Amino acid sequence: MSDLSNHTILPSSSLLHGVDIAIGVIYMVTIPIGLLGNVAAFCYFWCKSCDLPSLLYLLTAVIDVLLLVMNIAPGLSFFYSRHPLLFSYNTFCTVWDVLHFISNKISVMLVLILCVTRAHAVAKPLNHSQTFTKFRVGCFLVVFSLGVLSVDFFQRVQGWGHSTYVAHDVYCWMTAPDGPNTTDGSEVSGTDNLIYFYMVGFCLLALPIIPVSVASTFTVVSMRKAVQIGGNYSGAQLKKQATITTIIFALAYIIFNIPLFINYVTWTLTILLQPDLFVKLYENNTVGYMYVWNITDVLCPALNATVNPCIYWWRLASFRRWAAVGTQGVNRQWVRHQTTFRTHASVSRAIFVVTPRASICEQKDVLELEKIE
Repeated sequence: MSDLSNHTILPSSSLLHGVDIAIGVIYMVTIPIGLLGNVAAFCYFWCKSCDLPSLLYLLTAVIDVLLLVMNIAPGLSFFYSRHPLLFSYNTFCTVWDVLHFISNKISVMLVLILCVTRAHAVAKPLNHSQTFTKFRVGCFLVVFSLGVLSVDFFQRVQGWGHSTYVAHDVYCWMTAPDGPNTTDGSEVSGTDNLIYFYMVGFCLLALPIIPVSVASTFTVVSMRKAVQIGGNYSGAQLKKQATITTIIFALAYIIFNIPLFINYVTWTLTILLQPDLFVKLYENNTVGYMYVWNITDVLCPALNATVNPCIYWWRLASFRRWAAVGTQGVNRQWVRHQTTFRTHASVSRAIFVVTPRASICEQKDVLELEKIE
């Protein structure tokens, strides 16, 4: 079980407890909606032709599912006065912290790659397929993931901290103890470790919002020029629609990550330049102390993961047709099963087993009607 003696700060008023319940409700509402949408998106992109944008959207759906499943634990803790519940187990706390550390950063990198590749496709369409291949992008993602994992592993091996449930943040993260906490016994202060942790988070989580914004802006400008040159032929219009989808996808990421960016910048500047202001903002049971980190670092990515399938549904007509075909297929099988069951049980079993995967991938012609790229 986790040692919570130094990290249990519970809401001290009925108002704060009400806010906790409201945040818990938001968690529990977004999780099932996001899971349903992202599982459907995963199946859809799995059945599409394996171009690079489809692969990136598919990986995004996988990461979004992981993020939403992980958010069940903090959502439950909000309902129970911030008691650790699942986080009380050391193994769960450590695994949750590692997965949260890695998945958030991979999610950010997927958005960045999607924006950069789309900007390159609009600016240099002839060289795009040779420059950004699935193999190169896949290798880069593997190297990046291993690099992020090695950073976390290095911090733990050096003894710079351990995963601990922090009640005022309502999730587990690597705390930084004071004293001789490295493997060689050297003195490294908790403040130095804390600054290092937040610098890593700032560079890998908050800072990418700048290149994503730049790439999106560049894509919009390049798209306008390409449309003026290319005219209104069908291929240009399809690429335009795919580019608009990518821009909306990136815009959703920017909206839900601006609070995290502002939080990281405020935290870093105040702790380095204005310690008194830092205490007023992030200590002494202030709103920043009780809610800011959970909302910006955990809840906002969950909301972003829930919104992503809505973007697919809105922008991709083939996704809507695919979902309609799949739903109709399931309904037909259910009605057939129910009708046959009333007449004869054995016939029911025979008819009910009808190509279980047909409703997922049988409509290849429908999926080919709209290419992402």
